[in-house]
Amino acid sequence: MPGTGGCRAQRVAWCWIVAAVMAACQAQPVAPTSAVQADRLPSVARALTVRLLYPTSDTSVAMGDSMSVIVQVLDAEGKSFGGGEAQIKVEDSLGRLMVVAPMQPGKDGVYRASSWLIPHRTTAGRWTVRATVMNGATARQAEGSFEVIPSLSETLLQKYGFWIAPPTLGGIEPSLVAERGDDRNGLVRLGGASPASHVLPEAWVEVQWRTGQADLSGPEAVRRFLLDDLGDLGFTPIRALGAAMPFSFQGRPGWLVSMRGQYAYDDVQWVVFYAPSVDKTYAIGTTVVLPPKGVNAHAIMRDTFELPAGVVAGGVAPEPLPDLLPGPRLVRPALGAGFVGETRPITLAWEPLKDLGQNEVYLVTLSTNYDEGSPSHTYTTRTPTLDVPAELLHQPNCGVFNWDVRLMRIVGTVKDGTPQLEAESYASLFFYFLWVRPPDTPAEFLPLCPNAQY
Repeated sequence: MPGTGGCRAQRVAWCWIVAAVMAACQAQPVAPTSAVQADRLPSVARALTVRLLYPTSDTSVAMGDSMSVIVQVLDAEGKSFGGGEAQIKVEDSLGRLMVVAPMQPGKDGVYRASSWLIPHRTTAGRWTVRATVMNGATARQAEGSFEVIPSLSETLLQKYGFWIAPPTLGGIEPSLVAERGDDRNGLVRLGGASPASHVLPEAWVEVQWRTGQADLSGPEAVRRFLLDDLGDLGFTPIRALGAAMPFSFQGRPGWLVSMRGQYAYDDVQWVVFYAPSVDKTYAIGTTVVLPPKGVNAHAIMRDTFELPAGVVAGGVAPEPLPDLLPGPRLVRPALGAGFVGETRPITLAWEPLKDLGQNEVYLVTLSTNYDEGSPSHTYTTRTPTLDVPAELLHQPNCGVFNWDVRLMRIVGTVKDGTPQLEAESYASLFFYFLWVRPPDTPAEFLPLCPNAQY
């Protein structure tokens, strides 16, 4: 074929080049280990200094978070040097190689490695990082360490035996806001909100668990489990529970319950199921406000839940799980009932929880959410009814009056002589009624009502 002789000649030339390179490699040490060897290196290579800028010995990174390495390389005169190749190696606390990655040079002799994630369910402790900079056939190295700590999910797994990822929808920085009980009976709440004008994007997830198989035989049994056994349901006051619908969660038969929060934009769901592998009944609640479009935010948050086999949990939360009676069942006025003026008193009524002792009272709280605040009024009564004081209509309000009831025990008095109370029951559902002044009556206050409460 034409050109064959030229190819043969090129191959001969390449053989000589390869032989010369191999001879050069044998003559030059790759990693000098003694002062004598170092003295034989070119002065520029001998004098390179590699400084590990990040991580430092004080750096701690949680599993699941991102990590990177930054070094600076200087020449013999202390000037930045960016002409070499660099890579990092990271070993965990057991000496296992976890990462090998190149570093890219930048300004001022600074080399950076692309970030990577510290794996979940890995080994905690002090990890070692080694950064090596190659200049021709010579190498200089910097070594340091950083601390890898368990993530919130790992902590929950070890304490309570389940795994769930904190919600991060829309860039939310989640945190643990409630933790009660122990590995047998308890609750945790995770989530947060993003800064925004007026209405904040929010994402919350709550896990509650009770030892044993609860009665989940039908919709009413599920309702009673949520209200009576759990009692405290999440991040927004709950106005009403929708019908429980059969729902399969990760292959387990269960129930899905949509709930109505205080505000129109609160989107609340709960999934309830029994897990025979650990003999516990679980309820996972998710609350979202302004979630990202095109996704099922509830599924994204709750589907990270796992019950890994072989985990022996024995954790105790910072707070005990309250042992309280169910919240009173509100009777009237019906949720969202409307009233105009003072033609007749508005009577709040609820089913009595028990025959009250001498030191027991019902505490009724009325709030108006006026001007994005929450002016509230509290009243105590020993009967399961209360007439709403007429003067409240003439105080600043939005026409929406929220109310709930709980049973309290009098345990003493405070300095001004008012009773000191402790809860004996959970709060009831968070009902509201509409109450406005008659048309064409003089305005007594400016109606500042920005919140969609119903």
